[in-house]
Amino acid sequence: MSEAEELRAWVERTQGLDAAQVAGLVRQVEAEAAALRERTSAEAAEEAEEILKDASETVKGILGDARRTAKETERVRKEADRHRKDVFDAERRLAELQGRIVNADETAMLQEAGIYAYRHALHDAIAYRSRLDTLQNEIKALARAGRAVQVATDWTVNGSKREGQKMVRDFSKLMLRAYNAEADYAVRSMRPHRLSSLVDRLYKSRETIARLGATMHIRITDEYHNARVQELELTADFLQKKEEEKEAQREVRAREREEAAVQRELDRQR
Repeated sequence: MSEAEELRAWVERTQGLDAAQVAGLVRQVEAEAAALRERTSAEAAEEAEEILKDASETVKGILGDARRTAKETERVRKEADRHRKDVFDAERRLAELQGRIVNADETAMLQEAGIYAYRHALHDAIAYRSRLDTLQNEIKALARAGRAVQVATDWTVNGSKREGQKMVRDFSKLMLRAYNAEADYAVRSMRPHRLSSLVDRLYKSRETIARLGATMHIRITDEYHNARVQELELTADFLQKKEEEKEAQREVRAREREEAAVQRELDRQR
């Protein structure tokens, strides 16, 4: 029904009514219109609320996806960095081993010819012993200063950073003790011709400790490891120099005995 038809119908209904009745009818129509407007507003508000709710859920979903994507991206980046580091370490280790193989071959050839290749050129066994004593004091100082082991600083246990630091400290002491036990064994069992194999054994011990302590980022520092390798080299040099000096002394005594025997024979003939 059009607005004109509705108006015509309303006029027909009001014909014959007095003013009071017409006024009542007008108020009724206004009340119905107000109720209609209120109902329409409530429905519109409810619909708007639903739209906002849907929009909020959509935004939450988008943000959640974005966070998951960012987290996954960060994980992939860290994994890629770790792989690059592993490749770099492997290449460095390969180059080091290749260099050691060449040096070991050269050393073996020299030893077969009765020639020892000194790593540190010092005058005599006393000088090697003095250098060793100084180096061993430096090694102890490194350990006391906490420069022997590198550890994580953000480790926690049950949310406690203090407990985490205690656990890392205890575990790092255990790892350092194992490494030092291997280094001390190498020093005690050192023979000049075994130097390369003992250095490799100590390096493997360091690698094992790094793998076991990877979660807490525990590793023997380069400074400390290099000092202990130098200790092995000086020990081998010291032993070789001491043996050479003993051999020289034996040769001197043998020559003196031979000269004394010759002198006695000359004296007898006179």
